[in-house]
Amino acid sequence: MTNNKIFEDIFEAIRYLEKGNPVLNLKDKKIGYLVRNLHFNLMEMPNGTIGAFPPNMTFRFFRGENDNYDLNYSCIPSIYRIKKDEEKDVDGSRDAEFILIDNLKIAEFELILKGFPQVKYAIKDYCDVDYRALAQHYGLNTDLIDVTSDIAVAAFFATHVYDVESNDYQVKEHGIGCIRTYVNIMVQPEIEPFRMIGLQPFQRPGLQCAFAVKMCKDEDFSKFTGKLLFKQDIKWNKKIHEAFYPNGRNILFPGEEICDAANLIKNSDNVSKIAIDKYCKENDCKKQNVEAVLKNYNIKIVDELLYSLSRQQRRKLERKYKDRPYGNVKLHSRLSC
Repeated sequence: MTNNKIFEDIFEAIRYLEKGNPVLNLKDKKIGYLVRNLHFNLMEMPNGTIGAFPPNMTFRFFRGENDNYDLNYSCIPSIYRIKKDEEKDVDGSRDAEFILIDNLKIAEFELILKGFPQVKYAIKDYCDVDYRALAQHYGLNTDLIDVTSDIAVAAFFATHVYDVESNDYQVKEHGIGCIRTYVNIMVQPEIEPFRMIGLQPFQRPGLQCAFAVKMCKDEDFSKFTGKLLFKQDIKWNKKIHEAFYPNGRNILFPGEEICDAANLIKNSDNVSKIAIDKYCKENDCKKQNVEAVLKNYNIKIVDELLYSLSRQQRRKLERKYKDRPYGNVKLHSRLSC
């Protein structure tokens, strides 16, 4: 995209793409700060529901990566990534049985989410709920690649490394970072791989101005994107860090009960019968075949869903989200088809 040029820091890469973006104030002004007055425009979706999307949505979207991963890896969704040698099939791809197990976890997640009051309120108000996208954003393996309409969000992920021990993101101090650009012009949104996510009944996707691209098993996202590389500069990376941690907490990852549900499902060796039934019905497969796969990997089939809200949690969420499933956000009610 830039003849293999490597920009001096994250801000110079942003300047090349969006020279007027407010995030540049963090570098250009002595007391510059990040302004993110998030509000969302309502739009009618192809399925008849209503979605809510950030005003900075155009035809170009961004993805931040904290290294030049193309040198060693394909850019593929998490559900197709091999984590252990035992997951490889004869062709060197991730074995279909592990993909099946991950899809069962997504089914489990969807069923659990439907028990949350804010989801029930959203459905009642004809709001769009993208369960697969929510699974992606809360840590489950899916066939989606994250992109954002906000280059500042992409810059955060491009300049930070997730630390397992602290369960948080740390500033990357050296090396190379990458901003990908993805151009999408929807002609038939109901069949295209681009996913309109935007605001959901949970906070993380909205705060991250989230969108996604659905990928097939043999597709490499890097083949569809532009790419800018930059040098990781700890001085300027810290500016990004401070902007997204104004009170010592990451504003892109608020604490929510849904996080507990997602983590439990992701790390559990159990799957509920109702999740298996849901998956088999939707994918026209035999239940006994699925159960055989689970037995082969010592995954226990249980009667109840893996997670449920306590009575106290449920009452708290009912009070908080009744008549406003998106919470305290600004919505502009201009509908378009």
